[in-house]
Amino acid sequence: MAIANLGLAAILAPEFGALGVAISICVSYIARTIGLDYIFWRKLDIDIFTFFRKSYAKLTPFLMFFVAISCALNLIQIQSWSFWVIKIFISIICYFLGLYLFAFNQSEKDL
Repeated sequence: MAIANLGLAAILAPEFGALGVAISICVSYIARTIGLDYIFWRKLDIDIFTFFRKSYAKLTPFLMFFVAISCALNLIQIQSWSFWVIKIFISIICYFLGLYLFAFNQSEKDL
């Protein structure tokens, strides 16, 4: 992956600058993920498609909750560093609350 990333960055960076490097990183990670998924599916006989379907179906309500909270927090105008810190703490609390409510299974909640 690193060799592909460096090769793509060398090609794209002169033309696009930092955006070209970011694109090369993204393409390298996507290629790695597809390659690993293929190995999991074909060689290790892991049903990767069912895994992704179950994982993302379970996380969809959490993502919707967190996006809604984030949009609401972006409406709050920040006037000082203290308000900014408070806004971050509210975001963190909402993130973990959303994970607990929507993403954790019962055994994780019992810990």
